[in-house]
Amino acid sequence: MKRKRMIKLLMSCGCDRNDAVKAAERCDGEISHEWMIRVLCWDFISAIRGAQKEYVLQGDVTGEVSGMLGSHLYG
Repeated sequence: MKRKRMIKLLMSCGCDRNDAVKAAERCDGEISHEWMIRVLCWDFISAIRGAQKEYVLQGDVTGEVSGMLGSHLYG
């Protein structure tokens, strides 16, 4: 993969152009563009999953009253 292609891929995923260029420039002879994309995708997935877990835990209402029908509480 060439530098230009990596920048286009990162920008298509919503990455800022300057950040995409910085990531592409970090790829030298020892680090390939494919490896860098794989690492960035893995970090992105991990961040999304962490945010989902945090949302679920903060939105947990265990033990609270779930609703009311007439004068009888359910939950």
